[in-house]
Amino acid sequence: MDIVSQKQCEDCKKYFPATPMHFPLDRYNEHGIHSKCRHCYKCRPKQKFHLANPSKSPSDLSLDRKLIPEGMKKCRSCKAVLSATCDYFNVHKSGRDGLRTICKKCSDKGKENPIAKEKKCNKCLQLFPATREFFSPAKRTNKGDIVWRSVCRECYQESRKKYEPLLEGEKQCGTCLKRKPVCDFHRNSGVRDGLNSICKLCTSERQRSIPIEKIREYNRRRDYGISPQEYDIRFSEQGGACAVCRMAETCIDPRSGKVKPLSLDHNHQTKQNRGLLCHACNVALGYMRDDPKNIRALADYAELWQYRELG
Repeated sequence: MDIVSQKQCEDCKKYFPATPMHFPLDRYNEHGIHSKCRHCYKCRPKQKFHLANPSKSPSDLSLDRKLIPEGMKKCRSCKAVLSATCDYFNVHKSGRDGLRTICKKCSDKGKENPIAKEKKCNKCLQLFPATREFFSPAKRTNKGDIVWRSVCRECYQESRKKYEPLLEGEKQCGTCLKRKPVCDFHRNSGVRDGLNSICKLCTSERQRSIPIEKIREYNRRRDYGISPQEYDIRFSEQGGACAVCRMAETCIDPRSGKVKPLSLDHNHQTKQNRGLLCHACNVALGYMRDDPKNIRALADYAELWQYRELG
């Protein structure tokens, strides 16, 4: 049979079995239990008021409460004694009397952040005082401070006027703010209505604004797993020419009006990357289905008719 060790309480000096039944758990203690027994731990003096006001002792704080008339409450910030009603104090469920310790006037002053005296509107780009007159609150932090909207009140109201009730089968574009049929929007399963917030026309215009070089780099990295540095190394190893015809690229991209870069050839079955080819050789290899027999037969056919034409 195991013998349970005894432990002495720090306050009452009595010995109890060193078990969680007699001592509360304490992970910061060496043995994992508190130095006081459960009875002494429950009867310990509360020091939260003394810690909040180190200049006053607990007896002074209790004396201040006794001097306040019944039905009145003292604001912790401005020290004004007001009626303990919802007219002067905000409701706080976890409070002792169901009200906050700061009156409404002081809480409204604290909401206006004194550090951010001015705030810039992201739409009209003008500076306004960070108050309720110019900005509407977006959310509130745990400390009670307000996070203002990024747009001033006037710009926010103008933007809300543009959003009118929609008819059935219509959707408003978030960019051009035009009402369009549902068929003018791409599908998006991650949205509540299953459609993108931007119409197809605005989406295509946004994609056109992206440089074509960045799109090509993104496609090479996504489809073939090649970074721009690796592509440049292969291009320099081939001397900037096609791996088949040993000629530089001459095909012009209609979107940018510039010469296309060499295409990255790959095996469509194993997805293994191969050399860099010009547009003509890459298309010809695709039409030949990457079959060496078809390529040799085509070469023999071209040589045969070239021999016949020359006589």
